[in-house]
Amino acid sequence: MENVLLCIFAVSVLRDVCSLPAQNYYFIYELKNWTEAQSFCREKYSDLATIKKMEDVTRLNDLVDLSKLGNNHIPWIGLYDDINSWKWSMSDSNFYQHDEKFKNWATGEPNNKGVENCVEMYEDGYWNDKSCSETRKSICFDGRGTNVTFVHISIKMNWTEAQRYCREHHTDLASVRNMAENQKANEMVPGEKVWIGLFRNSWVWSDETSSAFRYWNSGEPNGRKENCAAANMRNSGKWENWNCSEKRPLICSAVVFSKQVKLKVVRSSSLDLNNPGVLEDLLEKVFWIGLYDDVNSWRWSMSDPNFYQHEENQFRNWEAGEPNNEFGIEFCGRISLNGLWNDVPCSGKLNAVCFNVSGTTPWFYNTSSSMSWTQAQSYCREHHTDLASVRHMSDNQVIKNLITKPVWIGLYRDSWKWVDGRNSSYRYWNTGEPNNNNGKEECAAANFGQAGKWEGWSCGWKKAFICYAAPRSHQVIKLKLEFSSSLARDNSTALKDLLKKLKQKLKDDGVKGDIKLSWRKHLDGEVFQKQRKKDEL
Repeated sequence: MENVLLCIFAVSVLRDVCSLPAQNYYFIYELKNWTEAQSFCREKYSDLATIKKMEDVTRLNDLVDLSKLGNNHIPWIGLYDDINSWKWSMSDSNFYQHDEKFKNWATGEPNNKGVENCVEMYEDGYWNDKSCSETRKSICFDGRGTNVTFVHISIKMNWTEAQRYCREHHTDLASVRNMAENQKANEMVPGEKVWIGLFRNSWVWSDETSSAFRYWNSGEPNGRKENCAAANMRNSGKWENWNCSEKRPLICSAVVFSKQVKLKVVRSSSLDLNNPGVLEDLLEKVFWIGLYDDVNSWRWSMSDPNFYQHEENQFRNWEAGEPNNEFGIEFCGRISLNGLWNDVPCSGKLNAVCFNVSGTTPWFYNTSSSMSWTQAQSYCREHHTDLASVRHMSDNQVIKNLITKPVWIGLYRDSWKWVDGRNSSYRYWNTGEPNNNNGKEECAAANFGQAGKWEGWSCGWKKAFICYAAPRSHQVIKLKLEFSSSLARDNSTALKDLLKKLKQKLKDDGVKGDIKLSWRKHLDGEVFQKQRKKDEL
């Protein structure tokens, strides 16, 4: 094949090329519970529908076929009540060390009776979730180290007002890290209920979009155990909360990128590029793009460098022939009964080994239930320190002795990523791709005979390729400099140092990107021209 270089030039400035994608909606009339609906949408599209503005509601009302919905006219959307997202107002992780997970709930709490997203301490020191709009006295605290001082505030405020007051006059609303601190705080407020700094997110989107837009039906949300949202399409698409186990239709969404580019074909060939046949042949080719499978990016979920010594984070105990990235979808690590590791799909269901860490000493714990790798990571971080890191053969042996079947460990890797480091989750794979055929397809190419859809290929193939260039600016600046002598002026080292200082000054002034500075020489080969004084003219 003849070598061809395609260079993509943006038709507008870079921020227009990287504009936010549009979102398409798809009604699915098959009945599923909310969790099943989420899994289906993530597999077939992008996610359960996110609705960010009134225009989205209008689009859904225009798209829906009520005759197909029938009596099941309230389909699931991607909004859910994250009842397990409790966190402290004081967010500095260094303040907690290993005590951030301490809770002292009263029996039957938290129960989310209504809309209860904030926490009060009872007279007996136990905790209760409560509506944030209620007024209470509160406990603030001062200090950021291991020793803190609790301060009782006798003014009655809602939780948000109490948080604002504590942050203005003290460190924050009280964080309670252990039973000793709980007792200390409780002794200050006998006989009354007070706010502490624990709160949670309420309704959040499945795709983690941050949007405050809400379109609740009158009186919604209202159910005690109704933690998932659906849109009533016979009532203008207004939202209602329902029990997540209900079987309902669903609305999926898919991110659609639209990007207009110019192609400039650079070639030394005598082919007539005005010939439609030549252009059609060109577009049917497969061209390299900047996406690749980073098969050597294995790392631990526990990222604290102080936990690892002498390259302990590089310890591996792979089984022979592993990791092999079979079918191109194996990004997470597990340990087998023989103590050897292999890579497997992260969506598989396994038990996991978590660990607690004190300094550089770990304690390992085997979970009793199976879950995906991501779920295991979340579980371990909530109940322990993290998914287990294995730093050496001693750690490996402890885990081997602990398990009775293959389990997740904290090892994982990046999958497909862009060579320029761009963080984009958009994918346009052809059907059945990527499949890592023959175990060596680690680079991506766009097949313009298949509408530009992507395919995995062995990186050793010779193919045409697509480049892109970010907009650059070029500017010549005149400087007037005074030197104590011609020797200082002609000193090449001094000139280089001066360029470094100028470059740093530009960065300090907010100039971003790849800054390259050089001295521009005159026709006589000199950088500087001596300025004549008036009496020399």
